[in-house]
Amino acid sequence: MIARSTTQPTETTRKSINWTSARALVGVIYLVAQILVLVFANRFPQPSAILETADFVGLGILATILAYQSALSFGPGQTARRAWLFIAIMPFADAFAYAAFTMGDVLGTRVKSGAFVGLASALLSITRILAALAFFNMLRVYRSSGLSLKLRGRDYLAMAVISVMEVLALLFASSGARASGGPDLERLVLITSIPLVIALAPCSVFGVIIWRYTTGMGGGLVARAWRSNLLYGATWLAYIVFNALGAKYLPVIGLGVSAKYVIAHGTDWILKASEFLIFLGASYQYQASHATPDYSDLSDFDISAPLAGVTAEQS
Repeated sequence: MIARSTTQPTETTRKSINWTSARALVGVIYLVAQILVLVFANRFPQPSAILETADFVGLGILATILAYQSALSFGPGQTARRAWLFIAIMPFADAFAYAAFTMGDVLGTRVKSGAFVGLASALLSITRILAALAFFNMLRVYRSSGLSLKLRGRDYLAMAVISVMEVLALLFASSGARASGGPDLERLVLITSIPLVIALAPCSVFGVIIWRYTTGMGGGLVARAWRSNLLYGATWLAYIVFNALGAKYLPVIGLGVSAKYVIAHGTDWILKASEFLIFLGASYQYQASHATPDYSDLSDFDISAPLAGVTAEQS
């Protein structure tokens, strides 16, 4: 007697998404909106602020949805499920923070709400701390599997650059807080943002190691997802550094108005690039979770078992 599959193809089966085209389309829409803002900001400041905020927040919410759906593809209690749940709240926190910091421009008042700014900064810090824990737990999964880790020279270089940025971010944290929140909000932003700066370094360093593990297992969508995640953390750290250095030195160095304008907007675009990177990471993981099974994340392995005798994680 021939066994019959319980899953029968139907005409209502959803057509698979062309993710290459989808990512390109999202990237083009995101970029075009930012260019329109740059061109028309002086002539139409409030509509430009609304478009800029909606563009950034929309991308953050999309990344949140994709990362959350990726988390649900793993079983309850699995390390990867917790990791992607924690990752999912980072772009949400980014979206909330961006809206909080630009609310004054959107409403045309040019005044920032201290309560929203403080809450947004605290939320950013909390999400990065949770992400650092998630990355650490995933790292434990790979280390306990018995896989060999072969870091390359560029991996050590990346971790060294991340460490230098971490030191600079902490040294110039005060000027960065002043630029983000203004003199009245400087202390509030500084206090709530210090954990964010500290947590970004382990997020990026752990991300480098996890990416190297997944690359050593053959790469694929999961490796691309973790590469995007580590680049997201590193880019966020770079944004903090350049924002703080710009606030400290741009007002006093002898540059023309146009040069300062380019540097200031370049720093802002670093932040916007980081949001696209977390979207890429979430989309790669979502694609991996809803396509052919990809075991390069070791999500089904017990972190206490060697690779030769792995057992499924208990739900």
